[in-house]
Amino acid sequence: MRFSTLAGTFALCATAQAFPDTSPFILSSTASLDMPATTDQLQSNTHVLKTAKELLSTCPTDKYVVISQPKLHSQDLASASSSPTLHEIVKGSIIKSTYSVAGMYGEIASEDVLTYIRAACGSRYDRGEISISSLPLQALPLDTASTDERDEALLSNDRIIADVLATAPLGNSYTILYLSDVRDLKYEAQFETAFSSDLKRDEASAHRANASADHRPFFEKYELFNAGIYMALVATSFLLMILFVGLKALGSLEVSVGAFDKDMGPSAQKKQQ
Repeated sequence: MRFSTLAGTFALCATAQAFPDTSPFILSSTASLDMPATTDQLQSNTHVLKTAKELLSTCPTDKYVVISQPKLHSQDLASASSSPTLHEIVKGSIIKSTYSVAGMYGEIASEDVLTYIRAACGSRYDRGEISISSLPLQALPLDTASTDERDEALLSNDRIIADVLATAPLGNSYTILYLSDVRDLKYEAQFETAFSSDLKRDEASAHRANASADHRPFFEKYELFNAGIYMALVATSFLLMILFVGLKALGSLEVSVGAFDKDMGPSAQKKQQ
């Protein structure tokens, strides 16, 4: 059942020319996983990631290796000869469960998968009982490259997988995931014409503003005590002194209150008569 499922995956990859924007996803484990009853060979990345998380939720094995092959398309795995090491791993006698999708729309970031595995294994990972590794491979040539170029690059990366596994044996309890980890170039071009160009404009404006900004220290940038301010302070002090002297002089004038009283003495009465 496991081998027939994998064979069906590679067979569908051979006809994946009709789905150029898809990439394969493979999860193989030595553990007996609760596999879905049926697996559609054309799925969205959201659905594939959800299923993968459900399969990994119990931290079923002791070792995990996430192999990311940027720019991988479904048709790249049309033949087992393009990735013999990967093919041998997946169809090995020790493998008990394989979840594979020949055509996945969208992408899954390998770091998201690694983060989830760490969280799922929890305390076992913290105690060092679980090994979680990533194996990022060199991106395949662009789609415009010849088929031979892509096949050679894929085969070269497959040798890297073989070399790594030879130096670090997986043992008897492991799970391997194989996926593409980079956006398709067409989608990158769309972002380049919209979001990236706006971002570059903003960065250029910020750079110009930063270049024209005055970065001198505060007291060099602003003259807080120049000649004009000094003269104004002297003049203000002089005027305040004059005002103070004038107010003091006015305060020193003493006029008798009796000078303002009406004269009611005998001489004044005679004058009135």
